[in-house]
Amino acid sequence: MYIKAPDFKPEPASEEIEQCLQDYEAAIRAEQRRILRQHKRNPPTPNLTILQQSLITQLRGKYKHTLKVMDADKNLGQAITTTEFATKQTIQEHLSDGNVYRRLNKQLASANQRGFEMQMESFINRVEPHVSDAEHIFLRRGLKTRRGNISRFYTLVKVHKFPLQLRPIVATCGTAQSALSQWLDYTLQQLVPYVGTHIKDSEALRIMLTELDELPPNAYLIKADARKMYTCIDTNHGLAILRQFLEELKAQGDLPFNFNIDLIVEAAALVMRWNIFEYGDCYFQQLRGTAMGTPAAVMWSIIYYWWHEKHTLIPKYGNKLLLLKRFIDDAICIVKIGGDDGMNQLELANFKADFDNFGPGTLTWEVFDPTKSTPFLDLTITINNGNITTSTYQKPLNLYQYIPPNSAHPRGMIKGMIFGMLQRFYRQNSNREDYWTIAMLFYNRLKNRGWTREIIEPIFIEAHNKIIQQPRSYTKPSTTKKDDIPPKQIILHWEYDPDGIRREKIRELYNTHLGSLLSSPIEEVDGGLATDRVIVAYSRPPNLRDLLQSAKLQHIEGEEVSTYFGS
Repeated sequence: MYIKAPDFKPEPASEEIEQCLQDYEAAIRAEQRRILRQHKRNPPTPNLTILQQSLITQLRGKYKHTLKVMDADKNLGQAITTTEFATKQTIQEHLSDGNVYRRLNKQLASANQRGFEMQMESFINRVEPHVSDAEHIFLRRGLKTRRGNISRFYTLVKVHKFPLQLRPIVATCGTAQSALSQWLDYTLQQLVPYVGTHIKDSEALRIMLTELDELPPNAYLIKADARKMYTCIDTNHGLAILRQFLEELKAQGDLPFNFNIDLIVEAAALVMRWNIFEYGDCYFQQLRGTAMGTPAAVMWSIIYYWWHEKHTLIPKYGNKLLLLKRFIDDAICIVKIGGDDGMNQLELANFKADFDNFGPGTLTWEVFDPTKSTPFLDLTITINNGNITTSTYQKPLNLYQYIPPNSAHPRGMIKGMIFGMLQRFYRQNSNREDYWTIAMLFYNRLKNRGWTREIIEPIFIEAHNKIIQQPRSYTKPSTTKKDDIPPKQIILHWEYDPDGIRREKIRELYNTHLGSLLSSPIEEVDGGLATDRVIVAYSRPPNLRDLLQSAKLQHIEGEEVSTYFGS
């Protein structure tokens, strides 16, 4: 667990190592000045056209308050709408519901935030004997460095829905609630092995499907999709289920020895009941449902519905329910229907109804009709003569916005992307023809994004030749053994610039000024760290999303959010 701590200042090292650090910094800055002088003589070509630069300038300036750039849901790119429409739709769909959100004035919001922070401080003091030193430091620093910060509400636009809908998100990053929720998420994730229906991703599901025995002729697929799962989970019921889940694990001897059930449930209660946020000039507190945007939301919902699956759905339909797996709010089942050992129509109707029959909340599911083939996550799953086959599924509205060649990314990025995508396609497609089809579509879509045949074709050939030598169930073996001592490595973080200092130069200057000193054993050199490896890790520069999108809502004076509420 790691958190940036701006108040932390390490003590000085030895004089020799401090001098070497200063020399290294001076050499890096000298190289930067040399490159800048070179750019003055030969300016680099911008990766945005004049028209694109003009559009960005206008969206950040003239139209800053009247147009809003939003992310589309399901990774379907970006959308631009009027701020007025986005605000009205957000209030109408979500914030006007007094059963879910309570509107606060600024003073009350600040007072409630301070009240939460006082309760969190008390919690941190009491949880100390039950957590590691690293966890306790994480919680203390998280509270200390984030006091007074309030979350922000924003929405994603569901362009794949008609009529248009918005998905609510609360940006908790930088708040004390986020720090506590991160710890809760870290704690609950240790219990994932005890959630029998959970799947990590589509690849985990695909592997499970390949390991199934031959299915009977009356086996069918049924897909289920929860409607607004997070906001529809009743908080009190969710806390009760969490406690029962933890107590059951304890009774079975599966709960980690340092888990204090009362404190874990208390942390969950604090996270779920104190979701305070701002939207424009208004403030709200969520009254019902999972705290949106909080790091622990996923594990909270996974554990919550698992209790219903384990104690209702599986025992009641177990002999006719051949498979039940779930990825958060999307479930896939294989059931026997008809015949002497399958569900009749009444049992099928009851099975669908039982998805909703859990708790006092408003959580409901859309359970689809039985079929022999259905899309699920990024797979199309098909039952054919008792065997399951899979192929890659891509949404009809997918824009395939792969990174173009003029984007400020390291050149090796395209090779990694092609290798990764082809490997995924090869594993997902049971039939070789499907693999070839999706691979060629990927190739042509990259060309449509500006990549030339000369650059990508050799990479495709190399990747394909390597991938087809692996079995579809191949998992890259770990390069470290359980008892291995982890390598001592230094990571040099640097913001990538295609016209800036090259990785090789950064490493060369490091070796010149620091390499021999830091790689020497501690007992031989004062300040030596006996490092085994140096990594130059690039971080990305600001992208278009950073420039054009903000969780903070911008409005023209007189058209603030409060005016839509009549105050």
